[in-house]
Amino acid sequence: MKKHLRLSIIIIGSLFGFACVWLLLMPEKQLAEKPFEIKQTDSTENENYRKDVLAEHNKNVFKKVAEELERIENSRKMNLMVIEDAVKTYGAYSKEVENFVAVKDQQDAFDLEKVTGFLDKHGWPATENIGAQNTYTLFTSIQNSDFKTQEKYIPLMKKAVESGTLSAEYFANLVDRKAIAQHQKQIYGTIVTGDWNENKFRFAPIVDEETINERRKEIGLSTIEDYAKRLNIDYKTES
Repeated sequence: MKKHLRLSIIIIGSLFGFACVWLLLMPEKQLAEKPFEIKQTDSTENENYRKDVLAEHNKNVFKKVAEELERIENSRKMNLMVIEDAVKTYGAYSKEVENFVAVKDQQDAFDLEKVTGFLDKHGWPATENIGAQNTYTLFTSIQNSDFKTQEKYIPLMKKAVESGTLSAEYFANLVDRKAIAQHQKQIYGTIVTGDWNENKFRFAPIVDEETINERRKEIGLSTIEDYAKRLNIDYKTES
């Protein structure tokens, strides 16, 4: 046993000694030509790879968001159908309708939390990434929320309008509806009132009406006069 151990030590020692002699005898120039190198990847290749990974990640995120928004829209429709049927069956002021409305409100609160969580993390998505219907569902989620939530996301929505990822009409309508609901004058002139039976309408009161077209132009809307023609409203700016 000891003989075999000594023999192993001698062999290992010989190999080590041979390696040392080989390094000493190798020409200095040859040593210099064989440095240890870490292969560097081209920076452009790295950047393209990073962009591809990010694009794939965003694609998956938007896909999940679109699926969630579709679920929210279907849930809304289902709850409204149930409430409408309950009104026909039990009456508008029945306990059954009250219970169904409570369920809808609870679901809406849950869905709003989902929506705001996404907006806080990813910002406002472009319509091309989630689809027109899902964009509308996202918008109405904020539009139908409480004033505090609306106030929080109006700046985000304005940035989305400026970058072209959100319709100016959506943004202006939210701002105006919020103002009217708080008993204030509207900013962009998107809210109309009137007699629906006689098909006669007029604009709800507008703040600083003489400069309304300037505000509309800032976010990409047509003039109030053009908008009035579309709605068949006989409009004259208050002097």
